[in-house]
Amino acid sequence: MVMKKNVMKKLFAIISLAMFFSCAGFSQPSTWFKISVKTDNTGISNSTSFAIPIAMGTYNYDVDWNNDGTFDDIGVATGITHDYGVAGTYTINIRGTFPRIYFNNGGDKLKLMSIEQWGSISWTSMEHAFDGCANMVYNASDAPDLSGVTVLADIFRRCDNFNTDLSSWDVSTIVDMQYAFADCPIFNGNITTWDVSSVTDFECMFLYATVFNQDISSWVTSSATDMQYMFCDAEKFNQPIGGWDVSNVTNMEYMFCDAYDFNQNISAWNTANVTTMYRMFQYASSFNQNIGNWNTGSVYTFYGMFDNASAFNQDISNWDFSSVLNNNSLRRMLDYCGMDINNYDKFIIALEAQKAGFPDDEMELGARGLNYCIAEPEWIALDTYGSGSGWTIHDDGKNCSTLPIDLTHFGVEYFNNYVFINWTTASEENNDYFTIEKSKDMNTWEIVDIIPGAGNSNTTIEYNCCDYKPYIGDSYYRLKQTDYNGEFSYSEVRHVNNVVNNSISAYYSSIKSGIVLSNYSEIINPAIKLIDSNGRLIWQDYLDPNENTTIIPIDNNITHGIYLLFVEGDNMSCTKKIYL
Repeated sequence: MVMKKNVMKKLFAIISLAMFFSCAGFSQPSTWFKISVKTDNTGISNSTSFAIPIAMGTYNYDVDWNNDGTFDDIGVATGITHDYGVAGTYTINIRGTFPRIYFNNGGDKLKLMSIEQWGSISWTSMEHAFDGCANMVYNASDAPDLSGVTVLADIFRRCDNFNTDLSSWDVSTIVDMQYAFADCPIFNGNITTWDVSSVTDFECMFLYATVFNQDISSWVTSSATDMQYMFCDAEKFNQPIGGWDVSNVTNMEYMFCDAYDFNQNISAWNTANVTTMYRMFQYASSFNQNIGNWNTGSVYTFYGMFDNASAFNQDISNWDFSSVLNNNSLRRMLDYCGMDINNYDKFIIALEAQKAGFPDDEMELGARGLNYCIAEPEWIALDTYGSGSGWTIHDDGKNCSTLPIDLTHFGVEYFNNYVFINWTTASEENNDYFTIEKSKDMNTWEIVDIIPGAGNSNTTIEYNCCDYKPYIGDSYYRLKQTDYNGEFSYSEVRHVNNVVNNSISAYYSSIKSGIVLSNYSEIINPAIKLIDSNGRLIWQDYLDPNENTTIIPIDNNITHGIYLLFVEGDNMSCTKKIYL
């Protein structure tokens, strides 16, 4: 009987021990780094395997490949690949010394499905950590230990499905955040309280983060030196960052390029150390703030600064151009911006006053779409300046005419695939007719409609017409008023955006290995061209009008940069900017 009791005790102990180990997976430590992977997604390993990517450094880590609490590989010092034998989705645990994970837009980047837990890993760098992990979602409820990290560059770049609240992260040690959320098309996570006081490099941080619009106005940016491309193509960003300390920033190239919604008061920024404002507000179509008191004494190039910033109409005649580098530094600076005759007159007068300080007697100024009037003497002085051919000024020439009518209102509005134009006169004198004209670029104009005038009138008259075939994207409208004697004059230009036709989508997908173009079914006989920044044709083809999505193959060896994608048809056309 005693023997039976002893046997039963031993059996119970064995069963209890077995149950302890079998249940280990249900009480796994919160100290492990945990991710999930799908082995049959595209990658460098076969369809039943996954490769853990590492960077340079000292590693000594253990791996539990199937989340059962048993670590299958111990003391690993290099990258490692595991073959499960069967394709599927698996959860991996890592513990020990594992200072960096490094996908760097390669390896098995598309097999990573989620970050489940950060654990207590002491990270040393996050540079390119999850770059290119387009399928990855973020399920972790804890935050990584970044106390030993200074570089966050490219951490989530090209993570198409990444969007989460990161407010609990301590980034106080980070110096470099360039490209951190670049090409993250759905990211709009909470980072409002981040301590970025040590960050010097914000280059391209939100490049192509098209929906990001968090209030980061309280960020302390006093250490920042580089903000180039920071909000370029962050189309929805429009937060009050006028209180930022940018006194140490030297580079603002492309900072708000294509930031279509941005229009905040940044007049108080200290720009004394900025050396380049190259294309800073190019195509920032909403921006129109008074920045006339900015200190531009260190800026060597203003190339394309307000190019197609169609709303911008401010007096910048107080700017200092004494550091301009060469005759290219003012090219395209004001092309097709919204500056009226009054402000452009002031600008020309200011340039003439500073002409002796420019490095070349044959400077080139881009101001296409703009007219001068009272600045004609200064314009001529620049045009004939020096012993050579003088300045080359690309504008629309002199225009001192005023409408022989009292125009109290002129507006354009896009609605239900049409553009409605309306205007009101309080009085008219010898007014024969109005011509409504439209343009894609404020250079070439075409007639929309001709409306008879009232001749002579002292009463309020309302006019309207409709453009039934508006351009795709940005369009510009103006009134041409013609007298009975044939003399004519123009109104100010109005801007409108065809938001329905702008639904045409174009973006680079690492999963598809090409540019995904969609929503072009409204275009009749569509054709497409891809042009690089030097104007070279990279690719062209006709699109199937019966399809609504196509993929443009891109060579992996293509030079990185900004490309223009032209979609043209019989009834409309549009241009999209793509960063490859």
